[in-house]
Amino acid sequence: MIRRPPRSTQSRSSAASDVYKRQVSTQSTKNEVSCYIVLSEYVTLPMPEQFLNILSHFNSSRYNLDPLDLLLYLRAAKHMFKRYPKLNREALQLFMLIDDLIEKNHLDYNPEMKALLICSLDNVVIPSRNKYVATSVIESLETIDDSILPRLIQVLTNYSYQFINFERLEQTLIPKIDQISPTSLIRILQSFLWLEKGSQRFRRLCLERILRNWNLNQRSILQRCMLCRLLYSISLEDPRLFEELKVDPNFYASLKESYFSRGTLANFSSLSKGETQLQLILQQLRKHFKVEQRVGIHIVDFVVDNSLVIEIYGWYHYQDNHLLNAETLWRERMIKLAGNYKLIPIRLSQWESFRKIEDKTAYVKRLLESNTQSVSYTHLT
Repeated sequence: MIRRPPRSTQSRSSAASDVYKRQVSTQSTKNEVSCYIVLSEYVTLPMPEQFLNILSHFNSSRYNLDPLDLLLYLRAAKHMFKRYPKLNREALQLFMLIDDLIEKNHLDYNPEMKALLICSLDNVVIPSRNKYVATSVIESLETIDDSILPRLIQVLTNYSYQFINFERLEQTLIPKIDQISPTSLIRILQSFLWLEKGSQRFRRLCLERILRNWNLNQRSILQRCMLCRLLYSISLEDPRLFEELKVDPNFYASLKESYFSRGTLANFSSLSKGETQLQLILQQLRKHFKVEQRVGIHIVDFVVDNSLVIEIYGWYHYQDNHLLNAETLWRERMIKLAGNYKLIPIRLSQWESFRKIEDKTAYVKRLLESNTQSVSYTHLT
């Protein structure tokens, strides 16, 4: 059973019955999965004034929710969190209520539904995704529908990598490589490379399948950028394999051209308050630095004295309070390999804990001194 949010809510008194009206019957789990994938693309998202009614309705019916109802509630909460900052508190409240349901095991989902839940929780940091959902899904990978497997692997490897048996995952995927689309295979292999995983055989099979009959004219800018990033990773981490692939230099150059000319490059990053403060501090310390400089294929926050890279890490980089997500780990490694830079990661929460600019200045000074004297590469945990 799946329900669709309404286009409007007539009044507060009718909110509970009006929040989810449209129902679509399904006969099996496979059909439910297909319905969710299709319906979630066009279902009407709530307006801000409706969200409090949705939250109230969830509170009154949460113990009797169908799995797909929960997924649509999650989608509404994510939409509110991203689009309407004034409702962040209410959106987080809904996330925590859903987390409580999962943690206390009130929702007995099959692996297919748990896989969809993981995909829906992408970029949402709640404990249950790792502790109660991810582990059981990994144990049932063979039963997961191929249509959601690539996205599932990408989310799991980025946020739940400490739970994954990569050898088993590789064995599950190898027989299916020819049935997976090149675009999905790029996402999967990139996820393995994030964490320096995947055997030589697995990497080769994936790359051969991706490059087979790849026609640049038939690929979107996004697909070209994805392949460029993947080949760039291989060229730095496994140069021998890159040579053996015999990638046409003109083909690779075209991919790079697409990557660097993509429309969002000018807005790739913007100076936040923390970065603006750091810029002023570096000026006070009379350091030679460049802002938002390109290192390899990445745009970094600061390059100091052409040898140090300073990055300010916010919420996006973490899967929880202590672990960097896998994509950030990969980005760190690529930056270091691209020019043998030393990386100075600054955690935004720690930066903001210093109330006075003098304390921030002293903190930056200590970081710069320790990194210029030390040869070792410090990893933030």
